[in-house]
Amino acid sequence: MKYKIFLTVWFTFVLTLVLSSVIYSNFVSSERIRLVDSQIESYASLLSRADFIYRDFDILEEAEDEIQDILGGYRIDLVLIIKNYRGKVLYRNLNAKKLGIDPTVAYEWQFTEKDDTTLRLYTKKIPELGRVLQIGTVVSTRPAIATFFTRNHAFYFVLLFFVSALLAYVLTTRFFQPMKKLAEDLTVITKQLHAPQFSTSSWETTLSKLTGAFLYKNDEFVELTRSLQELLNQIKIAFEMNKNHSARLAHEVNTPLSLIKNRLQSLSATQDQEIIQEIHGDIDRLAEFVHRYLRFSETLNTPAQNTDIYAIKLETFIKQFEKNMSPIAAGRLKVAGDGAPVVFANHHDLEHLLQNLVTNALKYSPKDRDVILNFKEDEIIIQDFGVGIPQDVLNKLGSPFNFGTRSERATGLGLAWVQAIANKYDWKIDYQTTPLGTKISLHF
Repeated sequence: MKYKIFLTVWFTFVLTLVLSSVIYSNFVSSERIRLVDSQIESYASLLSRADFIYRDFDILEEAEDEIQDILGGYRIDLVLIIKNYRGKVLYRNLNAKKLGIDPTVAYEWQFTEKDDTTLRLYTKKIPELGRVLQIGTVVSTRPAIATFFTRNHAFYFVLLFFVSALLAYVLTTRFFQPMKKLAEDLTVITKQLHAPQFSTSSWETTLSKLTGAFLYKNDEFVELTRSLQELLNQIKIAFEMNKNHSARLAHEVNTPLSLIKNRLQSLSATQDQEIIQEIHGDIDRLAEFVHRYLRFSETLNTPAQNTDIYAIKLETFIKQFEKNMSPIAAGRLKVAGDGAPVVFANHHDLEHLLQNLVTNALKYSPKDRDVILNFKEDEIIIQDFGVGIPQDVLNKLGSPFNFGTRSERATGLGLAWVQAIANKYDWKIDYQTTPLGTKISLHF
């Protein structure tokens, strides 16, 4: 990529050089013509006011000498013709005779092209004398760069060609220096990912020194660097979370297994039915934990698919949900709603989300208080009157193994699963909690 950019920059320099030369050549040519025309008009004005115009010259050499005196030695090869109003030629200088021309007096300016030259002829009428002064010159039509191009110019062009190549290389190297550093840092990070003792402590890069320079302030590379740095930070967080979650998962699985092992040892001696029931409870808790963790992981790592999304009528959905929750709610779940809102999602995801939130609200509310579920056009609100959500739980919302009041049936995955489902559909969840209750708003 670096060499492609180098060639692009170099080509741009060379193209700019060529175009500048062409533009300069055209400018010089047009300015030369403008100056020639201005000089011709100036000569015509001088001659029209001189005594020379009143006389008829029989001797050509004398006329040439007098013209030289009037014009002070003209700097262009003049073509000069003097006529009367009837069109009779009264005087024609040597250049006009060589060209063998007899131009009309009907136009102020006349241009006659031949090969690479153009005769530019200006006609000035002098009414008080009854005469017409026609004056002009022959100019080259070749581009100015071709006219003035010399060996020195060729040397300068070759020199500029190589200088532009050097400048393009220096600029490309300079601008790609941060990119090179970024590639080196990413290579180091990639190697760390496969290292036996993986550490995130060396992930801080030195790109800030480069992007802080004047050349890179507020440009696309800075945005790229910031995005990559954010990506690295997220990978770092995910790695740390994965280590912590793995340890917690092992702990959560090993604890009931240890209990089962101990109780089996006790059972082998007593065959107590109460111990058998406790073993079944431990197995059920372990199975529930594994099931919920797998569903949470699946939700977290599986984006929403268009083929898996349906239009859900909330009014119908909530009625069925209330019916399904009735064995757990025991009449404490009160549902209210207005309108006929529609949500686009997988109904299993929406059911799991509401089930987690409502179950928590029922579990942590007094047995004599209701839980209110209210749905509107673009949100669902769940209100309970329990003791509220602890601050340490609020600080870690969305993280697994986030326990509030620890109970035998708690897995610490409920709110993490809820947040994963919300993230899947870009829903927003707002928690408002006090010691007198909690209000959770799900915004679609």
